[in-house]
Amino acid sequence: EVQRRAVQLKIGKEELIVGKRPRPESSETHCDYLDKRSFQPTKRRRSDPMVTFSIYLESILQELRSLPEAEAFLIPVNMKAFPKYHEVVKTPMDLQTIRGKVQEKRFSSREEFLSDINQIVENARLFNGENSILAINSKVLLDIVVQAFTKAEEQLMSLEKAINPLLD
Repeated sequence: EVQRRAVQLKIGKEELIVGKRPRPESSETHCDYLDKRSFQPTKRRRSDPMVTFSIYLESILQELRSLPEAEAFLIPVNMKAFPKYHEVVKTPMDLQTIRGKVQEKRFSSREEFLSDINQIVENARLFNGENSILAINSKVLLDIVVQAFTKAEEQLMSLEKAINPLLD
C-alpha cells in the first residue's frame, strides 16, 4: 500500500481541466497576420546592383552559348588533344570560365567582361591564325556582346555607378 501511494502523482484540479491555454494578459496582438489591414504590393527593385549586373551578364552568356559559333569556346581547351596550346596561349579563356566568374560576381564593370571575351578572340587568333574559322567565330561572339551592351547602355551605366561610385 505504501509503495502504491508513493508512485501516485499529485496533480491539482486546475491542471486537470483540459481546454484552451490561458491567454497572456497583455493588450498587444499575438500574431501580426491577425491584423485586418491589407498590404498593397510595392514595386521592388533589387537592392544589390552587383546581383542585377551579374544576372544581366548571365543572360548575355546564355545567348552566346546557344549560338553555333560558340561551340568551340564553351569549355576549356583539352590539353591532350592540343598539347602545344599552353606554349602558344599564355592566358586561356572560355565561356565556362567566364560563367564561373559571373556566378562568383567577380565582374564589376563591362570592361572586365569585355576583356575576357576579347581574350577568347585573341587566343583564337594566336593559336589558329587570323583568317581561321575559329577566329572569325570568336569575333562574332564579341560583336554580339558589344551589341548587347550598347542596347542597354543607360541601365548598365547606372548599375556600374551603383557598384562603384567613383566611376561617376
